[in-house]
Amino acid sequence: MADDMGWECVSAYRDLIAKYNYPKANPGEKDHYATPNIDKLAGGGMRFDHGYSQPICTPSRVQIMT
Repeated sequence: MADDMGWECVSAYRDLIAKYNYPKANPGEKDHYATPNIDKLAGGGMRFDHGYSQPICTPSRVQIMT
């Protein structure tokens, strides 16, 4: 689990970043983080393309914990 990690940070979603021309948060920033274990799950068919979250972190954390 990570805080403040968006879908655009995961290397398995590079195709969506290119498809939607998603901008980098900060110029000069890496396109993605190396996420080899998530990439393996995504390659095997475990990929979440639609998800929902609260606009602030506390309600989302409570949802995960319950």
